[in-house]
Amino acid sequence: MWPTPLLASWRRLTRLLRSPIVLLLLLFGWLLLLVPDSRMPVDVVAPQEQTSTPGSWKDNSVRSYEDFLRKVLMETWQRPSNFSVGLLSNVSRHREGEGVEATDIRDQIYFLNAVQKVWNEERFGAVSPDTVVFLIQVHTRRHYLEYLIDSFRAVRGIEGALLVFSHDYFDSEINALVQSIDFVRVLQIFYPYSTQLYTNSFPGQDRNDCPWDMKREKAMQMKCNNAEHPDLYGHYREAKYTQIKHHWWWKIHRVFDGLRVTRNSTGLVVLVEEDHYVVPDILHVLGIFELARKQHCAHCNVISLGTYMKSVNFASDSGRVEVCPWIASKHNMGMVLRRDNWEEIKSCSDNFCNFDDYNWDWSLQHIRDRKSVV
Repeated sequence: MWPTPLLASWRRLTRLLRSPIVLLLLLFGWLLLLVPDSRMPVDVVAPQEQTSTPGSWKDNSVRSYEDFLRKVLMETWQRPSNFSVGLLSNVSRHREGEGVEATDIRDQIYFLNAVQKVWNEERFGAVSPDTVVFLIQVHTRRHYLEYLIDSFRAVRGIEGALLVFSHDYFDSEINALVQSIDFVRVLQIFYPYSTQLYTNSFPGQDRNDCPWDMKREKAMQMKCNNAEHPDLYGHYREAKYTQIKHHWWWKIHRVFDGLRVTRNSTGLVVLVEEDHYVVPDILHVLGIFELARKQHCAHCNVISLGTYMKSVNFASDSGRVEVCPWIASKHNMGMVLRRDNWEEIKSCSDNFCNFDDYNWDWSLQHIRDRKSVV
């Protein structure tokens, strides 16, 4: 048994050494991914007499660095939360008031957002510029998400699409559920400014934030954050709600302007949420809508596939398309964006972000009323 101080020193030393080594290995691998044809030759196989360890280059099942990354990711999600892996891994980097878990999750998110792995691409082929993208905003409602995934499974032609799951909460069970999808190409992205990662500081809920229902006079006396500026209804910011608006903007920006497989896309992006349910002919109907838009309403901007109508007369309405101004409370479900739509919306980023409402749809309504971009 080593003396306690010596044991503690050895642990600190091994942790400090592990981080730079992991960082160097990951950076080296990342450079390999950026180089065309960086796959290892398929005939490079370790001799049978050599012993192999999981996740090492001697493992006969690892034929390329892409396979190696996949093994690392899968092992990462199965390890305890104190295992750090990431391009910016640093065992000593902790924000004030945040535990090891938040830092480790942040490291994994940085890593996954950098790798941008498209699952099932080897089965369904590479993503093309005109591939339809379903962009799904995910929080923690795993049960709803299971139903959504099952509904996608029944969609005719879904194998030609790409499902992008945008998470604001890192959860191993949800990750496993998404990665179990085998009928379509899948990519996961992770919102890096979530309340899960910033538990006690902005953009999360700071300890000194004013309580949402506190009167302005009392807030001024307390000198809490933003005391002088409650919202239009006299309430103060709640991070769990404002996060939804921030995440909505970030995920669209990430798809159109950030991800390697979609940043040059000319296809349609369908906005979906974890508690939605899609019908089997959604791609067929989307194709009809887009063709009708091009032929009869070129000035129309956004297609909305969802509806809140509680009763529909299919006999009279099934062959009709409504053309009308976009209204937040009616047309915010199943919105379909093109790149030119996003460029117009993005040009109004100041109006969207500064509008005094934490709802993304009413913020979009605000810029529609001012700029007519939707």
